[in-house]
Amino acid sequence: MSEVIYRKYRPQKFSDLVNQEHVRKTLENEIRTDRIAHAYLFSGPRGIGKTTVARLLAKAVNCLNRKEKESEPCNKCHHCQEIMEGRFLDLIEIDAASHTGVDNVRGTIIENVRFVPHSAKFKVFIIDEAHMLSNSAFNALLKTLEEPPSYAIFILATTEPHKIPETIISRCQRFDFKKVGVKELTERLSHLAKQEGLKIDKDVLVTIAARSEGCIRDAESLLQQILSLGEKRITMDEASLVLPRSDIKLVINFCEHLFKNEISGALQLVNNLLEEGVDLEQFVGDTIEFLRKLLVYSVDPELATLKAELDEDIEEKLKNLNTQTKTPRIAFLISLFIDKKREIKQAEIPPLPLELLVVEFCENQENKKSIQPKTDHPLGENQKNNQTHSAGSGQAIEQSARNARASEAGGSNNISLDNDINKDKDVSNVNERAGDISFDSIKNNWDKILLEIKKQNHSISAFLKTGQLIAFSNQILQIRFSYKFHQDRIKDVKNKRIVEQCISQVVGQPVKLEFKTLEVNNNAGKTNRVIEDALEVFGGELVEE
Repeated sequence: MSEVIYRKYRPQKFSDLVNQEHVRKTLENEIRTDRIAHAYLFSGPRGIGKTTVARLLAKAVNCLNRKEKESEPCNKCHHCQEIMEGRFLDLIEIDAASHTGVDNVRGTIIENVRFVPHSAKFKVFIIDEAHMLSNSAFNALLKTLEEPPSYAIFILATTEPHKIPETIISRCQRFDFKKVGVKELTERLSHLAKQEGLKIDKDVLVTIAARSEGCIRDAESLLQQILSLGEKRITMDEASLVLPRSDIKLVINFCEHLFKNEISGALQLVNNLLEEGVDLEQFVGDTIEFLRKLLVYSVDPELATLKAELDEDIEEKLKNLNTQTKTPRIAFLISLFIDKKREIKQAEIPPLPLELLVVEFCENQENKKSIQPKTDHPLGENQKNNQTHSAGSGQAIEQSARNARASEAGGSNNISLDNDINKDKDVSNVNERAGDISFDSIKNNWDKILLEIKKQNHSISAFLKTGQLIAFSNQILQIRFSYKFHQDRIKDVKNKRIVEQCISQVVGQPVKLEFKTLEVNNNAGKTNRVIEDALEVFGGELVEE
């Protein structure tokens, strides 16, 4: 039986490691200077080389031919050969996922560590998936980690370091492994293909690397499937028989339709997806992942973590699409996709949630255009009517324009907030220039305020209608609710910010909310009020029999 690629080409020297320079350099220096720690913690995502590095460390410290001031194992001596073949008696590997109990730790580690190495300088214990150990097992291991014999080295590998007790972590030298970038993965796959005597088109290798999401083992496993095709030259046509279908072009086309508010084109694309038998849930997942990259790119195109995930073609497409939209719209669209992805599973008509998303997003943006700053008057028509002291108020105009842009995000939990650094400065400028507003002006504009809030969140607007405006003083608006439930909903941090910002947008000044609760003693009146509020919030009507 032929050996699988990820085992056949497992790195046997530190120089073979991919994209873990911070780990490699530190360990090589420790080996060269003979300053080996007694315990290590290797943490990071799956399939990126934690166990491989642990074995390399065990091989390097026990290599018989390694010279002073060198770090690489020779891979030829008796010890190196035995470690490579998995029969070295002084290298003990434990799978904590299947040996979680305290008895396993006592029997495999604590009892074993008492005896000196069989033939090597160090006895190395590798505990894979260490976070799976029970609390009792960790407690039993703790004493050994505190006072280990000089010949013992412990290496704990985990994908979930937060589950490991701090008492264990504090006694280990910790290394956090990173995902491998698309570029590095592509180079690795190209090297392996040459080793196997195959020619594989670059776009195939890039697709494999992107699909692997930074996991070397996954990338090499996909390459193994490509090799099973038995072809000497692999193009995308052949690779598509094995690789999961990539709809990145359709995803980008779909996003372009949405950001251009092209409802017809977007709906037609959804219909085409259905006819072609595309898995809509997978398509939505791919779209969310692409929009995540676009969101990060729109904030900082040079972000290192983003660069690691992109190939040149995708980066160019992100750059072009970024010119067509703004960050708040991207965030809003991501939230819509996340909601609709949940609904697709239960939908009686699978494409309906996606079609509703198209209409909801595009119509939302069309509605927002009516309140966007206009070229002839930056405040827009509503703010123009309410800004009574507009003369010379450049700072107030700038603040109002920012508020209008903030409404771009829409949705119940996606309203854009002002930059915290400039917030206090902007607010003070508005106070100085815009003048005071009266309680009557807030009451007169209350319907307009509720309409603005309704665009952000329908239920918040409905709950506010059940409240009563009491007073306004020192930019604090007091509202009384008959029921604590209504008050608590509005007091929620996100909901309260939406209300305060919408009020400030309409009246032209920052306004804070303060709440009062009125308890109703009359049971009959209370019952009727509850029914009325329920009908208001849920949009129902009372039917008499």
